[in-house]
Amino acid sequence: MKRNTLLNIVLTCTFAFAGGAVSEQIFSSKMARAAADEIKEFFDTTGKKRLDLGVANGAPVQDFYGDDGLVRLQFGTYTAASDKGLPLAVFSDNDHHIRLLLRLAGINQSPALVFKDSKGADRIVMGLALSDNSEDPFFIYTDSTGTHNLLSSNTTDTKH
Repeated sequence: MKRNTLLNIVLTCTFAFAGGAVSEQIFSSKMARAAADEIKEFFDTTGKKRLDLGVANGAPVQDFYGDDGLVRLQFGTYTAASDKGLPLAVFSDNDHHIRLLLRLAGINQSPALVFKDSKGADRIVMGLALSDNSEDPFFIYTDSTGTHNLLSSNTTDTKH
């Protein structure tokens, strides 16, 4: 396996995990309100909060709420130095677990899509190389044993 491919796997997993952890903290509705520069809330005719929009930690954030008052969809930009200003979209399930994360990340500011299981573990990560100048596409899936499997345009299916 090429050294760059292994580096991309490590970077991808690191950015995916960090992205999920950071978005969980920054974009959880409690955290956003507590650290808010300013958040405006919008309610439907029955009094349920349906949307908030504002600035948290100097970055824009927008949350969409389900009927039960939990955040289902979030948009914003990262505040961490390595990804500062890069956009992300977060999709949460009925139990308020992040299940899907779409973001730009890495040196290449490449698109990455992260699918998470109900326990919060990354199960599928795909996108374009985060640090490789080729910007080749990759697809990493984690099977039920925890083994990372890579499919990339410059390798064959490889287990890690």
